Amino acid sequence: ANLTLTIGATTDSTGVVVGNLPVSIIERDFPLASPAQLWDEFAPAVQELSVSLTSTPAAGFFDEARTKFGLRALTTTGKQMMLNGRVIHLRGTVDNGSFPLKGYPPTDVQTWRARLQTYKDYGFNHVRFHSWCPPEAAFTAADELGLMLQVENPMWIGDGRVSADDKRTEFIGTEAHRIVNTYGNHPSFALMSMGNEEGSGQDLFLGKLVRSLQEDDPRHLYSSTSAPDNMRRPDNYFVSAGPEWKNLRGDPRFEKDPPDTTFDYRQYVGKLDRPVVAHELGQWTVFPDLAEAHEYTGPLQPRYLDVYREALERNGMLSEAEAFRQASGALMVALYKEEIESNLRTPDMTGFQLLGLTDWPGFGPAFIGMLDTLGESKGLITPEAFRRFSSPTVPLLRLKKRTWTTNETLEAPVEIAHYGPAEIDNLSASWVLRDAAGRTLASGQLPPAKVATGSNTALGAIRLELKSFPAPERYSIQVSAGAFVNDWDLWLYPEKLPSPKSNIVIATRWDDATSKELAAGRTVVLLLDPRHKARTTPTTFTTSFWANSWFPDRHETMGILCQSSHRALADFPTATHADWQWWDLMSGSRAFVLNGAPAGLKPVVQVIDDAARSYPLGAVFEARVGRGKLLATSFDLINSLDTRLAARQLRSSLLRYAASRDFDPRTEVQAAYLSELFSGKD
Repeated sequence: ANLTLTIGATTDSTGVVVGNLPVSIIERDFPLASPAQLWDEFAPAVQELSVSLTSTPAAGFFDEARTKFGLRALTTTGKQMMLNGRVIHLRGTVDNGSFPLKGYPPTDVQTWRARLQTYKDYGFNHVRFHSWCPPEAAFTAADELGLMLQVENPMWIGDGRVSADDKRTEFIGTEAHRIVNTYGNHPSFALMSMGNEEGSGQDLFLGKLVRSLQEDDPRHLYSSTSAPDNMRRPDNYFVSAGPEWKNLRGDPRFEKDPPDTTFDYRQYVGKLDRPVVAHELGQWTVFPDLAEAHEYTGPLQPRYLDVYREALERNGMLSEAEAFRQASGALMVALYKEEIESNLRTPDMTGFQLLGLTDWPGFGPAFIGMLDTLGESKGLITPEAFRRFSSPTVPLLRLKKRTWTTNETLEAPVEIAHYGPAEIDNLSASWVLRDAAGRTLASGQLPPAKVATGSNTALGAIRLELKSFPAPERYSIQVSAGAFVNDWDLWLYPEKLPSPKSNIVIATRWDDATSKELAAGRTVVLLLDPRHKARTTPTTFTTSFWANSWFPDRHETMGILCQSSHRALADFPTATHADWQWWDLMSGSRAFVLNGAPAGLKPVVQVIDDAARSYPLGAVFEARVGRGKLLATSFDLINSLDTRLAARQLRSSLLRYAASRDFDPRTEVQAAYLSELFSGKD
């Protein structure tokens, strides 16, 4: 027979012998046109191979087959992953296989193209399929878009005993090879894990399976399991959250450590001997959108939204649901930005797998995404804004803290993480400092730099004498490097604060003396000492991790909703939502549980509770008590104020307001209710 091979305009023919067997394997080398078109995220060149077989003489038979493929070499060297010889950084999100409108994955390329294009719009070049392998159409669409995929065996066995069942063992081993043999030609098929969180990953079966796949098809990279890490494995790369699930993501770092933009994971990554991808980064949540229910036109319905609606109605807060969503969402975006940037700041870090860009309804549910479960935007951040910190090239600023005083000098190194297709010969960068109104107060130019691809490059440093700038104020530093722009907020407070006026009473506990001062018509500011019991609940600076229903012992809240224009906060610059200056006040703190409060008692600073419970929580509120006036806070505004700049500033703002003529609470609260609130049980 005559065998004809065609790729593009190049054709090669040769005579072959086809045996009288069920399968004949014929191998031929094919000369490619030069230069060869390589496949990557920037130029996803997909080629088609046509194979025709014609019998000799020609009167016999003819058949033809076609397959698409890409030319790419995915390799590792030390701690780095390389595509076509260039160091890459995986900016990934997780696809959890949620398809509530139909209940099953689509199998057409058009639908998958739209789904994956959304991921790419947000700056991702990589998608992990959590515990499943998508259909052919997904690979075809990813080939076209230049997205690298990590597929997984359908296995999630946390105790690590993945080979304890003979039938399961046989199926998983066979299925892994079927996946590789079926989809292996697709250039987007980059990585494969044997499953999700399979205990220690030391199971002999997993190691043997990885080795057999490496030998059978070395075009892909393999890992025994997606987390946790264990270095005694034959894996090409690790997918890891770090030891004890806390070394490669913001949880629990964001609650324990004061916020900065200098932190990176080099101390942990330095201990590894191969590429590492951060496992399930993020998982910060947003208050649910109750209006989302009408979008579900298929067999599955989000009945959990009814539970949240009922809780809000029960506690008189249904009208605030959308404000809760927007406020918690703004904080969530800030958390994700720092998650991704700390990953980018880490030398030799191979990337991250975000969990995730979209919500997941089945294991919580978890409202963790910038998009809802159906892939629709929540209006929290545009793809263009998200790509400022999630793209091949990202400017970075290393701020040692977020809150400053006017007697300090700010010095912050500037660098750029560049994983573009080529080096940048002469990159010019500049910076600008703006106040909350957008006015430019300072600016500067950084020296031109040659920026290599595949690493971070120092661009210089910003130095600011802060005494020359008005305070208190929120400022933003924006760095522009060619077409690449990024920005960071910081808060500046006065070095010296005014002494409180003598016309107010400052109390640290609710007792008979405090009650008598109010009865006598005095103005009382209650800065509740955290050592004293009250009817409070724990607060967290971060929003809930994944879902409170899955981690009930964490007692997490969802940020704050505050009256930012209220005179009580006149000297404490803030938006309506929590930002990094609230960390010291919110992390490890408490909020008043205001169940049964009089109608009209609207906290100046309201803490957003988990949607399923939706208690009315307040951290700062004001009330009229008989002839007296009360301003109360559950934040610790007493201890270590010399180092807690935000706490010191909020205290000053509250005291100044309480002593002013503006302090005139309208809602009356009975002393008996306050006694129950301030003397009750946590």
